[in-house]
Formats: sequence, structure tokens, C-alpha cells
Amino acid sequence: MDPGADDDVRIRLSEPMAEWAAGNFDHAVDLLEQLLTEMEAEGPREDLGALQVRHQLIVVYGYAERFTDAVELAERNLKSYQVLLGPEDLDTLQAQTDLAYAYTGVDRHDEAVTLMTETLEGYREALGPDYPDTLDRQRALAQFLWWAGRPDESIAVCEQTLASCQRALGPDDGLTQEIAANLEDIREEIRDGAAGG
Repeated sequence: MDPGADDDVRIRLSEPMAEWAAGNFDHAVDLLEQLLTEMEAEGPREDLGALQVRHQLIVVYGYAERFTDAVELAERNLKSYQVLLGPEDLDTLQAQTDLAYAYTGVDRHDEAVTLMTETLEGYREALGPDYPDTLDRQRALAQFLWWAGRPDESIAVCEQTLASCQRALGPDDGLTQEIAANLEDIREEIRDGAAGG
């Protein structure tokens, strides 16, 4: 895709993304669906511009709690990225992340865990184990394990991620602090469950 086309897509995404940022999720969905329909008026497109619009639509579907729509589009988008860029490309790995989150919305938690585990391995190979994006995917895996009803594994991954963040990014980094808070939340939920049981 030429740079001019990329700029055009970015400009056309600005209005729906502003609506999303303002919390107007249904309106953002409408605008993104309209944009995608216009882009694909002559048939399905598999260029980076169309894939980026689909990515944004998948994200907003999640916020609008249209999880079935998110899964359908995320599965299609992942296949397109795999063909266009290859399975190891970071944009393809982001598309896998999109699909994993979509799966959690329809209670396909084991599939989400499997996909996020593969995605994390891809980030480790591409960027190294201590890169912030890699550590953020590891944080996400801990969350997916929690949603899948696997608290012991979730805590183990969260503790490992926190230790890596403290070492690589420092204790004051935003991601480090977020993971520390997530770990405390998980432990508190387990304590509350034990006390209630």
C-alpha cells in the first residue's frame, strides 16, 4: 500500500476513533462498518489499509459487547495477516491478540489461552523476553488464565511477569505497577472466595 493510501485510511479512522475514545461505542461501530463497506464496495480487500480498519472495528466491537461479530471478523483478519505478512510479523501477532480477546467475550477461554500462549512465544522470538510489548502479552496471558478458571497458573505467570518487569523496566514503570495491581487483585479475589466458601 502506498504511503498516501495509508494517510487516507488514518484520516478516515480519526472520526470513529474519536467517537470510541468518547465512549460512543455504537456510533463508532456504525462509522467503522460504513468505512469498511465503502472500502470493500467492489469486493473484499486484503491490503493493509482494510486490515487496519478491521482491527479497529474488532476492538470497538469488544467495547460495544458485540463479541460474536468480533470473533467472526478477528478470525478473518488473522487469516489475512498470515497470508499478507506471514505468521511471525508483529501485525499478525497483534491480530492473534485481537482474536484471543474476542474469544474471551464468547467464553472460549481455553482457545484464548492457547492462542495467547502462541502469541507470547512469537513476541519473545521477535522482540526478546524483556521487551515491554512481550511483557504486556505475558500479562494478558495471566489474565486469560484467570478467566479460564486456572488461578494457580494465572498467579504463577503474573508473578513471573512482575519479576521480569521489575528487573527490565524498574519498579516505577507503568506496566510494572499495573501487573503488581493485577496480582494483588487476583490474590484478593482468591482470599474472598476462600472466606466466602
